[in-house]
Amino acid sequence: MEKTITDINGATREVNLFLTNSEIQPHYDDAYKKAQPKIDLKGFRKGKVPLPMIKKFFGERIEADALEDISGKIFADFIKSDEVHVIGQPSLTNIEKEKEGVKFVIRYDIMPEFEMSDYRSLTIDEPVHPVTDEEIEEVIDNLCKSNGKFEVADEVTDELFVVGIKLREIDSATGLYIIGAEPQESHVYLADKSVIPELREQIINKKLGDTFNFTPLQYDKNAPDKTYKIEITEIQKVIPVEFTNELVDSYTQGRFKSTEEYREEVGSRLQEEWNHKSRQQMEEQIISKMVDGNEFDVPESVIDSVIHAMFEDFRKQYGKPGQPANLDFDTMAEGLYPIAEKTVRWEIIRNNIIKKENLEVEDQDIEELVEIEKTRTKGDPETIRRALLQNKNITENILHKKVMDFILDFAVTNEVSFDDIAHEHEHNHDHEHEHHHDHEHEHHHEHEHDHEHEN
Repeated sequence: MEKTITDINGATREVNLFLTNSEIQPHYDDAYKKAQPKIDLKGFRKGKVPLPMIKKFFGERIEADALEDISGKIFADFIKSDEVHVIGQPSLTNIEKEKEGVKFVIRYDIMPEFEMSDYRSLTIDEPVHPVTDEEIEEVIDNLCKSNGKFEVADEVTDELFVVGIKLREIDSATGLYIIGAEPQESHVYLADKSVIPELREQIINKKLGDTFNFTPLQYDKNAPDKTYKIEITEIQKVIPVEFTNELVDSYTQGRFKSTEEYREEVGSRLQEEWNHKSRQQMEEQIISKMVDGNEFDVPESVIDSVIHAMFEDFRKQYGKPGQPANLDFDTMAEGLYPIAEKTVRWEIIRNNIIKKENLEVEDQDIEELVEIEKTRTKGDPETIRRALLQNKNITENILHKKVMDFILDFAVTNEVSFDDIAHEHEHNHDHEHEHHHDHEHEHHHEHEHDHEHEN
């Protein structure tokens, strides 16, 4: 077998594998033998047609069908003999029959080699936010509201109301109801931060039976382009419960006995949340700095597999239960490409750091998980440990944390406020728009529903 390897770029190779007629004939013979049991020819029992007859009547088709399988076998022989470490999915780009034999052209990706930038002296902004008394009191206020009582009312006077509404779609020009559009009923807790502010303003000061027109798209770009006539069908005033030791004991099922204990717990929990956000911000900075600071060709086949995985996640996330959303892959792929490329680029850099620094998952890294699983399942600790170490998601998360811990241990960190980070993000966002650069957005909309009201 003759082979010629061409470098397409730092991550992609193309190999021409040429088999002479004598070299490829044994592969054809195997294909004939596999096809023989399925061949049905008049005058012979099925599966008993002699091979010469098969070659005469079906040879051209069988050989053509066999070529792709043959390419896989000889490519496997090639990567084994040459010790090629292929990543991603190789692709057969051409098969060409020649007088002396057959040429196969296969494109494949390898891990790119590059001189990695210094990751032991990064300068990282560390967002810091001490929890305030106002934040703690807001949580407590929400607790009192969510455990409060409801009183029927005739008029909405402020945000402490749960309001029943009926929505009927109308024609925005004529104000007439759309024929066939079914009315929708819902309940709105006006103090919920997720409520469209303009809708909240419209509802306040309304009485039972009042109506008004509302077009959500004017205030929320993700809302449907429809106009509704909204009728107030139910009004209930929320009467918050008093914050007492008894409430704390009942709400926490005895874990905390006093209001002061609960305040301290709320403060600790909020601080943990802010610290977690700070860690996320620092990790995002590390990834961006390392990705921007290392230029190399990224394997396209790996990017493509990441895009497909992201696309499938979108389909499942935005589809109905058991029925993925009907999204167009080609339309979404272009927008997903920059994110997928950054993901793959960071994975390559991260794996290089892991290898260079000999980072690995050790027994002590999973001891806490072993104890949790042992308590939950009453299982054997060693069996649990082996299972955890074989779980790729768990080991990958541990290695990710080890890489980040390692880089942060050597980094120079500057304490900044979260507002400074937000302003810098907005500035970079505007700057990228001005220069028409591709960029990646991650919008985290967090809100807490403290009220659940059912008919």
